[in-house]
Amino acid sequence: WYQRRVRVESKSIAHGRNVCLVGCAAMQIHPDPLVQYTAIQCLQQLHLFAPRHVNMKALVVYLCNSLFSKHLLLRRECIACLRQLAQRHPHELADHRVKEDQYLASVVMEMLDLEQDEILCDHNREAVSAILGAVAAENPR
Repeated sequence: WYQRRVRVESKSIAHGRNVCLVGCAAMQIHPDPLVQYTAIQCLQQLHLFAPRHVNMKALVVYLCNSLFSKHLLLRRECIACLRQLAQRHPHELADHRVKEDQYLASVVMEMLDLEQDEILCDHNREAVSAILGAVAAENPR
């Protein structure tokens, strides 16, 4: 009885997770920035509680593309999500190239010169600190 119940609940959880992932994919391509913002929040929560089910590389590529949005709300959420990812996976983010000749950390640092929103700048600093701190701890000179 117990094993059967656990199996049924596991299937329900997997189905719910898949529904969330499909919903997030649909929201990511929606033209409304508020809908895209919600997709990022959903993926951030999924990554927090079920990290192996979120394609982190695809998420980081999407976040990097959205960093250049004209919508402040979307840029804020991208940086907030990158900050969380940087705290858990700093090395993966340190190795990520946004452009052929630019790593993610340098793009985020450049944003500090351009952005005027304090919340966004605070999240930028925290993300850069997490990425560079992990890399510096590995390569002291």
